Amino acid sequence: MTDPATRWPDFFIVGAPRSGTSWLYHALRDHPGAFLPDRKEPHHLSPDLDGGTAAEAAWRVRDQHDYTALFQAARRDQRVGEASTGYLASLAAPARIADVSPEARIIVLVRDPVEQIASLHARRVAAGVEDLDLRQALDAEPDRLFGRHWPRRPVFMPQAQYRDGACFIRHIERYAERIGRDAIWVGSLDDIAADAPGTYQSVLAHLDLAPRDPPQLGRVNQNETVRARRIHRALHAARLDRTLQRVPSPLRPLAGATLRGARRITRRAGPRPSMPADLRDRLREESRADVEALGAFLRRDLIALWWRD
Repeated sequence: MTDPATRWPDFFIVGAPRSGTSWLYHALRDHPGAFLPDRKEPHHLSPDLDGGTAAEAAWRVRDQHDYTALFQAARRDQRVGEASTGYLASLAAPARIADVSPEARIIVLVRDPVEQIASLHARRVAAGVEDLDLRQALDAEPDRLFGRHWPRRPVFMPQAQYRDGACFIRHIERYAERIGRDAIWVGSLDDIAADAPGTYQSVLAHLDLAPRDPPQLGRVNQNETVRARRIHRALHAARLDRTLQRVPSPLRPLAGATLRGARRITRRAGPRPSMPADLRDRLREESRADVEALGAFLRRDLIALWWRD
């Protein structure tokens, strides 16, 4: 049961990861009629994807009071939202969202699934939660379901199945069945690149917010690569996350910020490694049926959009 006096979000940006959600999150924060908390990715409503690790405790909001406190500063006349990219692949999130916010609007951003897989993998490597290269990580997926070949610092492992996360149509249909097709807006990273103002206006209309031009944000959450690999490896050791949880509560935020700052120093903005052609072809063939089904759902030719070459 939820307290009727508690403020819950009216809308949710549920993913997909690495598909423009950070741009949209920041753009909506600029709108006077919307309120999104400073904290992106609380992941409170996807407990099925909580690996229970110490590293996740640094960013996952597990306590309900802490979660609803994120929205206390919202005005009564504002639409309240949050953005957690793990919600799209979560089996639990659609029902949890429907329970706490029956009239919720859902926003989904997608992209070429092959590019999404590569981008998410590169992001996880930079974040120190993936040890294998892309080909190895994909080949290890069956074993990882049984707890084998996990990274040294596993975070969010239930969602570390790259292929499953990129099967967008399956996850969107789950939301449609639980929340309703009309409550869901689906766009793509390509839409933002081609027409950011038009895409933004479409989202605002879905949320019943007044028209407004998006802010000039530039590129948000760009690709990162690892530098100083030995230092990066040492700073992302799982024992440091466990040690952080033993720091006295009053000092933990400062200690956590210090550790995150040190970890950021070992990363830098840069293009991700190019994908071998044979691996790209293999992933396209594997995902073709899903892309065609998503295209039919959206009434768009996504094969032509994403795989022109």
